[in-house]
Amino acid sequence: MHLSLEHDKFLKSMQSSIDTMKHNLQNNIKHDLPPKVVLIIGESTQRGYMGIYGFNLPTTPNLEKLKIDSNLFVFNDIISPATTTNASLEKVLTMSSYENSHIPWYMNFNIIDIMKIAGYKTIWISNQMGYHIHDAVGTSIARTSDISRLNGGAGYDGELLPIFDSIKNYSNANFYVFHLLGTHLQYKKRYPKEYKYFTDKEIKNIQTKQYNPTQAELTIKADYLNAVLYNDFIVSSIVEKFKDDNAIIFYLSDHGEEVYDFRSFAGHGTKDSRFSLEIPFIIYVSDTYKKIYPHKVELIKNSLNKPQMSDDFIHSFLDILDIRIGGFDNTRSIFNDKYNVNRKRFIYNKIDYDKELKNNY
Repeated sequence: MHLSLEHDKFLKSMQSSIDTMKHNLQNNIKHDLPPKVVLIIGESTQRGYMGIYGFNLPTTPNLEKLKIDSNLFVFNDIISPATTTNASLEKVLTMSSYENSHIPWYMNFNIIDIMKIAGYKTIWISNQMGYHIHDAVGTSIARTSDISRLNGGAGYDGELLPIFDSIKNYSNANFYVFHLLGTHLQYKKRYPKEYKYFTDKEIKNIQTKQYNPTQAELTIKADYLNAVLYNDFIVSSIVEKFKDDNAIIFYLSDHGEEVYDFRSFAGHGTKDSRFSLEIPFIIYVSDTYKKIYPHKVELIKNSLNKPQMSDDFIHSFLDILDIRIGGFDNTRSIFNDKYNVNRKRFIYNKIDYDKELKNNY
């Protein structure tokens, strides 16, 4: 499978920028980093339809059990910086933000290169299509990993699990990225038939929003909930594979999804809907990690209700790992006592989420 010409352009420009930055890089990497660090990137998942966020159907039973076991932490007020994959990930996975939006995203340091410098082998396992312009950012960054496995999006996310099993112990210090297809449009194609659990009848009984979906829309909404249920299985299955290691796992979605919440529309990409922005952000830590880094666990616990936009994710990620590298900003880490809770959350560099969208519908 070959990247499109657009991907090639991104990759060449990014690699040139990376080579220049590496030459001048100043970093201070500690030597007690956890040997297993995992990032799970979801797709089109709105937190409002997850039971772990209070939805009144059991769409996330496995994650809820992990929370009860006190190993999983759920952040309550996280949004994405955009409502499409490319526009979001170019900020989530790099040092790019609206403050430096005049600089192309690929001229900012990205998470894969940082983790390489920190001493990790980097493994990217993706169920995204891998050749489509809408995946350009993620795929371009993925191709800089030590290992990249792009599954092509033809099957379910569960196909990533045996791929991981074949390369789990690649080295002593590994950074894994799982890029899911999650709950993307054509929801009924995102889960196998055994996960067809919710029906339009159940959804109609709990429908309390301003908009009343048609029968056909209720069926599509049921498919979305079943995709969320299957996503719960996938994320928890990944967690299960690391529970006996010294590991920390981060899960967040690239953006949210609107599913007939206040109008006759299902999807993302619009700029006037909070539902396309409100995402899950969850951290899992193994028992071993809790014993070795109790102070970090406390930092996580104390940050659950802080507001953040996920273009700050990379700063929080580096902070909790104690990686200090050029471009790191402690005022943008949700775990830092210098975190700026008043930073504006500007969607697409200009729309104020908290003033214009948060309280709508």
